[in-house]
Amino acid sequence: LLIGAAAIPLFLFGARRIGAYPACLVSLCYLLYPPVHGANLYDFHYPPLAVLFLWLTLYGIDSGRYKLGSVAALLAMSVREDMAGDLAVLGGFIALFTPRVRAGLILAVVAGIYFVGMKMLVMPRFLEGNEAFLEQWQALVPAGEKVNSRAVLMTALGNPVFTFRSLLEEQKLLYFIQIGAPLAFFPWR
Repeated sequence: LLIGAAAIPLFLFGARRIGAYPACLVSLCYLLYPPVHGANLYDFHYPPLAVLFLWLTLYGIDSGRYKLGSVAALLAMSVREDMAGDLAVLGGFIALFTPRVRAGLILAVVAGIYFVGMKMLVMPRFLEGNEAFLEQWQALVPAGEKVNSRAVLMTALGNPVFTFRSLLEEQKLLYFIQIGAPLAFFPWR
């Protein structure tokens, strides 16, 4: 229900930006997009539940409904700690591409602080110094260093060219093509 309902704030945001008919098409594409069905029916995890709240945050802030945007952002962060990273990126998008620059910057900073605090301070404390969900990022950690959020973040910020090149492996490119092809790469546009 939450995954499907995410089409509503996506439509509302799109209708404000590109008109009702194109927004309806975008929302329909979201609902027909095979990876959305895969996230719902196969190997289900928590992050897809946050999509409704992420897009509701976007719509709320873009339309000047800051209370709605704030509550939606809190609900998104309650799904899982890494949703705060998505909210920080969303805040950057809002600051760069909408008239709500200040609100976007506030969202980006608050969500970024929450994300870093949870990943680098709170979670390691309860995991006896270990960190969760970092296996997929170990290629960004210099040889000989312990795989942790700090090392990944330092590489991503300190060497963005290397970070970008790490995405250009054959298996990763094939994956990006496979998730884009079902709707003629429309989600990327």
